[in-house]
Amino acid sequence: MLKKLLGIVVLGLFLTSNAYAKGISGKQLECKNGSYYIASPVYFVFLPKYKVKKMYVSKGTLKVVEYVYDYKPLPKTIEIYARSGTLKWMIIINRETLKRSDTLPTSNEHTQCKIVTFSAKEKLDTISNQLLNEQSKKNKI
Repeated sequence: MLKKLLGIVVLGLFLTSNAYAKGISGKQLECKNGSYYIASPVYFVFLPKYKVKKMYVSKGTLKVVEYVYDYKPLPKTIEIYARSGTLKWMIIINRETLKRSDTLPTSNEHTQCKIVTFSAKEKLDTISNQLLNEQSKKNKI
C-alpha cells in the first residue's frame, strides 16, 4: 500500500514538472546585453532533456561563446543553473514578463528578453564576423 502511494506521488511530481516544461524545448530567447564583457545580445536556446544553450559574442575574442546548462521550468519562472569553473549561480527568467535576473552577488543584471524565431547561432556568427572585420580595419599591426 505504501509503495503504491509513493509511486502515485512520484508520478504526480513527474507529470507536474513536465507540464511546466511543455512548449519550452526549441524556443529561443534574445536578452539585452547587460554585461561589460559581452559584445552582443545573449541568446538562450532551450534544448530537450532540460538543457539550455547560452550564447553570446565575447568582447575579448569577438568570437561566439557557448555554454550548455541545466534548467528547471516552474509555473512562473525558469531557473537556469549556470556554472563557470567552481562558481555557480542561477539565471532566472520570468515566464510572464521575460525579464532576466542573475543571482551572482556581483551582478545587478535585470534585462529584458524576447522570443525570437531566427537562428540565434547564425545571428551571432554574423555579429562576430562584422566585429572581427571592423577591428581588422582599425588594427595597425
